[in-house]
Amino acid sequence: MSHQNTDVVSLRYGLREAAKSSPLLRGESTDRLTALTLAMRGTKRFYEGFYGARFKEQLRKGAELRLSNPKAYDAALERNAEHTRDFPGLQRQVRALETLTSSDLTYAIGATRELERLDPLPSFNTDLFLLVRRKTRTDLSPITAGGGVNLAHRFLNIRAEGTTHTRNSWVGRGTTYSLLNLEDGFDLTWEAVLNNKLGEYEDALFELGQNGARTRAWLILDAIRRGGTFLDLPDANLGPNISNLEAADAYLGEQQIDGRVFSANMTDVFVPGTYRAVARRALTAPTVQIVGGASGAVTQVPNDNPIYQKGDLHSEAIITEAPIDAADVARGMSNRDWIVADRSLQPVEFATLAGFETGPRLLTKIPDIVEFDNMGSFGEHIISTKVSDVAAAQVRAKEGVVIVRGQR
Repeated sequence: MSHQNTDVVSLRYGLREAAKSSPLLRGESTDRLTALTLAMRGTKRFYEGFYGARFKEQLRKGAELRLSNPKAYDAALERNAEHTRDFPGLQRQVRALETLTSSDLTYAIGATRELERLDPLPSFNTDLFLLVRRKTRTDLSPITAGGGVNLAHRFLNIRAEGTTHTRNSWVGRGTTYSLLNLEDGFDLTWEAVLNNKLGEYEDALFELGQNGARTRAWLILDAIRRGGTFLDLPDANLGPNISNLEAADAYLGEQQIDGRVFSANMTDVFVPGTYRAVARRALTAPTVQIVGGASGAVTQVPNDNPIYQKGDLHSEAIITEAPIDAADVARGMSNRDWIVADRSLQPVEFATLAGFETGPRLLTKIPDIVEFDNMGSFGEHIISTKVSDVAAAQVRAKEGVVIVRGQR
């Protein structure tokens, strides 16, 4: 260990001394406890990347509760145990190490996941979850999007005297999609520890958490690109200006889908960063500037903006950042397309496998034998870490979301 970084040296020494007084850790390998502590630090960074400020707030609350009311703290750990399975087979050692290091990682993971279950917030900086209806699956079989049914008659009929009721019928609508098993990860090696790369490893896990959140936003956008109506306006190159937003709103107001007429409202506009100024000006200016009249005064021309404050504007980085499938490129789509939607219809269905409702899982594996003085472990990796998520999205109400061609 003489050539390894001083952070690991001091951590290893401190754990060796502390383990002597801990019944739960007595007999445990000091090197393995050191590796587990490094894994806990990396796990903390991952969830900071995925959940952001909500996770940091639960770390703070956990520390306060642990000091003020230990019984309530332990009760919270027990209550949220189903959410804290990041270290399979090592939970006893994790709790003992948390006691030694005053870490509240397990509390924060459990409390944050419980908050996400009750009040899910977008992890990545996206408002696309406003359009989502959530679904939990217990298997990986193909899913039929809950698009509902089409009735043969959309209005109640007048009952003729002497009859019971008129007959109606229905046909199911919706598309089939499958959950995706999404995984990524990397290892902390003995060489990385030797070369003082612990900080980089933790930063990489933070970025991995952000990747997990970004991926969920991409699933929603991808569903809209695949299942929403693609609208190509004559002046599409002008972006979401007043006339194009008015045209998109009118399109939402009267659509024909599967031979039926639907009417939706434009409650939200999602644009890539390149169009946020254009869209903001269009939606927030109460009047329209009149251009012309060079040969005389323009008279009796209304200058009210027809789409003033018509919908909420959302600047979406994911529209710019997410790659477009070759099939969608062939349809004419680009990263400058923008979206109009009726939030009240919850047009997108977002499904997760049971156990992933509150976000992806970080799984950590530590070898049975860890020797920092002997190249780490038999498998050469001190810690193997991967993030796993099983989720998918699909448009369930096509009348509620339209993607509009942007500038080429």
